Amino acid sequence: MVVTIWATFGALLYPPVCASCESLCVGELAFCPRCARNVQRIVPPICRCCGLPVAAAGSADILCGDCLSEPPAFGRARAAFVYAHNDEGSPIARALARFKYGRIVSLAGPLGSLLRYAGPLDAFAYDWLTPVPLSLERLRWRGFNQSLLLAHALNTGTVAPALLERSRPTRAQAELRKKDRRGNVRGAFRVRAGAESLVRGARILLVDDVLTTGSTANECALALRRAGARVVDVLALARVTLL
Repeated sequence: MVVTIWATFGALLYPPVCASCESLCVGELAFCPRCARNVQRIVPPICRCCGLPVAAAGSADILCGDCLSEPPAFGRARAAFVYAHNDEGSPIARALARFKYGRIVSLAGPLGSLLRYAGPLDAFAYDWLTPVPLSLERLRWRGFNQSLLLAHALNTGTVAPALLERSRPTRAQAELRKKDRRGNVRGAFRVRAGAESLVRGARILLVDDVLTTGSTANECALALRRAGARVVDVLALARVTLL
């Protein structure tokens, strides 16, 4: 009863606002009605491996050209929404920019709750959820790893924040062309010393905010698989569908 009263009082003092445009929202929704109409869900048909939308119909067993030619180290990757590449006006892009670059940590909960729209991956079916690690420089500047906060928002109680670390500096993937991104992150991740026993034989869900080419997720999955992970899947809030 007391908790309910305080929650109601808090909502009156600090009413929820849209993660994108800061208009008032109803309840615990991440977006206002206007922005919600402009958020594009990722829907089938998609590649059964990387989750990229594909121009095919009539089958759930579809592989995109990239996954056919070079199968990734992860089993499945799924994202909830389309990230409009170079479109800062899209609600998802604006919300993530406010979260990451505006350092508005309170957006982790509303945005993390949207991960449930990413399809059939059940976060509770994994031994561990772990984020894509940031570089120390970026972590110091931002003060938090956005992917770790999204993972915590799933409330599984199985988040392992320190399974992976970066083994060398890399450039920001967003600065690079598609053909340069794989080389930029090749061999850039490793399992942290002391975490090997947690990884060995485990089912691991790697959490990220945005999938672009999947190169970063693939390198993280490769490091986990080499350390003995039984399954590595990937869950992201959004993904770029056209480059």
